[in-house]
Amino acid sequence: GIPGTPIAGPPAPWAPYYHAVVAYNGYLYLLGGKVAGTGAQVATVSYCTINADGSLGAWTPTTAMPLPYAWFNNMCFGYGGYIYIVGGGIPSTQYDVWYSKQNPDGTLGEWKKGTPMPQPAYALGRDMGSCIAVDGYICLQGGEDNNGALYKQSLMSRLNADGSNGPWFESSQLSYNRWMNRAASNNHVVYNYCGYESGVAFFNTVDVASAMPNGQLTRMIKATDVPGHEDASSGQNHSEPAAGLAAGKLLTATGRYGGNNPNPLIEYSKIAQDGYPGPFVTSTEVWPVSTIDLDGAVYNNTLYGIGGRLTYGATDSVNNVVILPMVDDPEDPNYVFAGTLDSSIIDFGVATNLKNIAISKSGGGNVEFRYRYAGDNAVFSDWMTVTGTSQPISGGARYIQYQLVLTGDGTTTPTVNSVTITTEAGAIVYNKTDVENALKIAGGLVQASAADKARLDKDADGAITLKDAAVINRMINSL
Repeated sequence: GIPGTPIAGPPAPWAPYYHAVVAYNGYLYLLGGKVAGTGAQVATVSYCTINADGSLGAWTPTTAMPLPYAWFNNMCFGYGGYIYIVGGGIPSTQYDVWYSKQNPDGTLGEWKKGTPMPQPAYALGRDMGSCIAVDGYICLQGGEDNNGALYKQSLMSRLNADGSNGPWFESSQLSYNRWMNRAASNNHVVYNYCGYESGVAFFNTVDVASAMPNGQLTRMIKATDVPGHEDASSGQNHSEPAAGLAAGKLLTATGRYGGNNPNPLIEYSKIAQDGYPGPFVTSTEVWPVSTIDLDGAVYNNTLYGIGGRLTYGATDSVNNVVILPMVDDPEDPNYVFAGTLDSSIIDFGVATNLKNIAISKSGGGNVEFRYRYAGDNAVFSDWMTVTGTSQPISGGARYIQYQLVLTGDGTTTPTVNSVTITTEAGAIVYNKTDVENALKIAGGLVQASAADKARLDKDADGAITLKDAAVINRMINSL
């Protein structure tokens, strides 16, 4: 696809800049930022329905953020049934994580505090970087701290089944210190593009890395350094656009171009079969209102951009909502090479023994099928790949999530008809007490009863040993 004609959506409830936009699970969210005229920061959150044809419903207020956040463009996202805020400013730069459960009607629940960025190393926080979900991990890249220092680090944190996040760890670095940058992900690949390094340059290149099952990123590589992709850059150096990945294309729209002035250009770069982007092409379409300090998000191959200000240093922001659909490209009618689907997180309500996971598929191409699970502690295992179309699994799990990566050659595409997860009827559901009892019996502290042997002898060798205790512990902790 290529960018179609921009369409005006329902005006936003306020005219924001330095705000955040999230498109997730059928709803579009506008969060905080500064407002026109006064430049005051707000904690307000509003949302609207994304209709099947890409149009938007009316804006409705929902649960406000805990603080009046700004400077967090592209640092909010949705994943696993929750909306997340990472860093940002109030006005001092923050290191906290907040998350709120998304209800079926689009409203948000109370905001809860997650695991903050590592202290004291990140005590000065991060704002104006990029933050997305990548294969079940928070991926925070670039940005600035409260002293205005810029960074190139990637910070990762595992997202848990209950919305919380795990400890942070550093991963590979961007090729430059970047802020006001943008990021997207597909097929286990992270793309970081646009941005600015104060006093150095605005960027027109894309950094690319692959995500591994444990959340680490491979080395970030500048796409122009990859053979065959030497032209994988934009003719414009720009930052802070409305941006995203739609129909196999990296998109940018308006924002700062080579300085602090806005430009109405819309550009796109096709992701090739090897996962690297090609050159950015300038669309014949233009953004209706040139703004800077705006934000945007992609949903179902449509880019939604909101607000921004007309002039650097002013408070002349607008409440425009622009809908940019992707339309058929007559010069490239083929399918997108790859697409990723992360399922919603399935909650069984109680720890349940898993039996089997299977997929039904048809058509050409290939489907990579992965799953991960978590016990009552909500901490997910690493992703595990299913070999073939069906695989026996075992372990005590309260939560399970699967991931599909569909790949083709551009002319053929696979179709997934169903995913079936089977639990063991009447299975024993283990808990921490079972581990403790197995350890006591293995250590000779208590005598095993017949019931203990039936329940705790996992390898059926007639004895309850440390090995049995370890197996049960792994089952209840999803290890």
